[in-house]
Amino acid sequence: MILTASVLCALALVGLVLGTSPDELGVWGRGLAFGLIFLFVGGVATTMGTLVRRVRRREDVVLRQLMRSLRQGLLFSAILTGALALSHGGWLNTWSTLLLVAAAAFLELLFLLSRSRAT
Repeated sequence: MILTASVLCALALVGLVLGTSPDELGVWGRGLAFGLIFLFVGGVATTMGTLVRRVRRREDVVLRQLMRSLRQGLLFSAILTGALALSHGGWLNTWSTLLLVAAAAFLELLFLLSRSRAT
């Protein structure tokens, strides 16, 4: 299901780029393009993370593992899309990239700490 949605996002992104330039559509076009990139990368990263977990553990994927893959895929997608948006605005440099990665690592740490206290 996630992979199908990712393929549809990729097709929509290709249609957007081939049909018109996202810059010609203004803020809405760029927002749509970045949103489609976010969903596509998030879906592919989630699918790959789930497959890696399944191969590594050699058992069926339980909901907890799928949710972990989804969370990490969306964090990775947010880092990548944020870096693309900063690059498009001319603001991407080493420090902004490090801040993006540090923010994602901090969010992941918060999730892991909240899970360890709940059990």
